[in-house]
Amino acid sequence: MPIIKSEIINNTVQSDGTKRVQVVFTDHLNIKYYRSYDFYKTIVVNKAIANCQTNVEAGLKQAEINNAVNAVMNGKEITLEWCTWDEVKLYLQEQETKKQLEITQATDEKKNLSDKITEIGVK
Repeated sequence: MPIIKSEIINNTVQSDGTKRVQVVFTDHLNIKYYRSYDFYKTIVVNKAIANCQTNVEAGLKQAEINNAVNAVMNGKEITLEWCTWDEVKLYLQEQETKKQLEITQATDEKKNLSDKITEIGVK
């Protein structure tokens, strides 16, 4: 679900000319998320906040995916607000692929070590 509102609550110029901006993002459930950003003095703050909003939404989505994975692994059910079950499934498949790669690499390393042990034993 989307962020429906962003509001700059503080915008100050630092001694080095950068802008420190505090923003509150509000979602569809009226939950507020507070973030602080430092911008170069040449940045147009309102445009930059739009990018920041996208990052906040992506972070909330990833956090919910992580929570959903933990819930599934522990046999619990949760309601999703920021992601879909297809996205959770895709994340689990990506993790499975990474684990399989780690297993393959570890198996290759083990075989290499075994070969070296055998090679040393022949000398």
